[in-house]
Amino acid sequence: MKNFPDWLNHSIDAMFAIDGNQRVTYWNRACEDLTGVSAVEARGGTCHEILQGHDPSGHPFCKANC
Repeated sequence: MKNFPDWLNHSIDAMFAIDGNQRVTYWNRACEDLTGVSAVEARGGTCHEILQGHDPSGHPFCKANC
């Protein structure tokens, strides 16, 4: 992605970006390693569909328009 410096791809920290419609626009290699979801799969998807976050009790906290 041209808007982000190449060094972000080499960070050990997982980093991603979303747009105003909650669509993933950037997903670095550390995100791939952490989630098992490739950047190709993540880009364009909504963050709640990709991350599917849950609280410690197992209840989902990621949802549309969260």
